[in-house]
Amino acid sequence: MTEFLQHLLKGLLAVVVLLTAIGAGFRWFDEPRRTRQQFIGNMSHERYEEAARMLHPPSSLSVDPGGKLVIVDRNGRSISVPKEQLPFKAGGFDRDQVDTFKMVARDAIRRHPPVALSMSLVGDKVVIETIEH
Repeated sequence: MTEFLQHLLKGLLAVVVLLTAIGAGFRWFDEPRRTRQQFIGNMSHERYEEAARMLHPPSSLSVDPGGKLVIVDRNGRSISVPKEQLPFKAGGFDRDQVDTFKMVARDAIRRHPPVALSMSLVGDKVVIETIEH
């Protein structure tokens, strides 16, 4: 191989390595925003099993046989939300502060005070910090 081709291949390899590193860095930087969006989407569309897999223990959620959503925060405090109050919708977050957000249960018949969840991110997991109602 000529010396020119060797330098060209080394240069191309360096460009590929650099682009891969930039892509990995962007993915790492963007992970909290994507985790938050995925969790909000799962809760808003009542995909509770998928949302539960995204939680950092001891936070948890499950659907009981009666259709109520049982939610446990990081301190072990729990609440059962009747299906008439579901689903949860994004209740506010600062677009610049991607590691904390809130969700509020929609009460279709407005008989109950709304249930609000305050959450944070730990890596690629969601922590239910507090339950308010």
